[in-house]
Amino acid sequence: MIKNISYKLVLLFFISCSSGGDDPTPDDPPPVVKYRLTTSSNPSDGGTVTPSSGEYNKGASVTVVATASDGYEFQDWTGATGTNPSITIVMNSNKTLTANFSEKQDIDGTVWTGTNITFTKSNNANPNEAANQDRITDNVWITRGNSKQIYNAAKESAASKTSSPSGTKWAVGTLDQIQSLTFNNFRAAVGSPKNVVGKNLVMFMEEDKIYVSVKFSSWQSGSGNNQGGGGGFSYSRSTKP
Repeated sequence: MIKNISYKLVLLFFISCSSGGDDPTPDDPPPVVKYRLTTSSNPSDGGTVTPSSGEYNKGASVTVVATASDGYEFQDWTGATGTNPSITIVMNSNKTLTANFSEKQDIDGTVWTGTNITFTKSNNANPNEAANQDRITDNVWITRGNSKQIYNAAKESAASKTSSPSGTKWAVGTLDQIQSLTFNNFRAAVGSPKNVVGKNLVMFMEEDKIYVSVKFSSWQSGSGNNQGGGGGFSYSRSTKP
């Protein structure tokens, strides 16, 4: 009897030692945090957004791209800043992005995208001579006197600060941006003419309904009368395809 009790006590001792709580138990890995990205297009037929809605790990960088449908163009984002159709966001919370598109407006006229030519009017050259006029069409002959700004010799005999070149409208931009450009008279569009060099411009010839690209490479400043000047200028422009 005593022997049996001793055996049981020894057995209990070994069981308690083997099941003791001193050995550490590995912790469970922390749960993966995910956030949801929801994307859409406005209007729905204006274009597509990739990737489509889905879940991403916390801290993941996601590049979202908006692609316009035919007849539409991308405008901007709701839920993010900027007008670039491709943006990268960091998933640090749930995010909702909407790509906004607008219908392209029909262009009222013809766009000349032919090879560029260069026109130069030298200092003190006679603006009344055909050689010193860029005769683009029968209605638009661009030239300049010995000072002031350019004018249209086909419609006016001298430059007007507020309206020359007569029969034309101008905007800062390129031909592929016509639908979003705002056209005005030359000085209102470019500011001070002496700062026009290097700017990408579009000229619209109103009677002919033709758009051409123009980029000035030189502009002689000065008002004449021994104060510099001479009225020289040079630009490159597109031609009829």
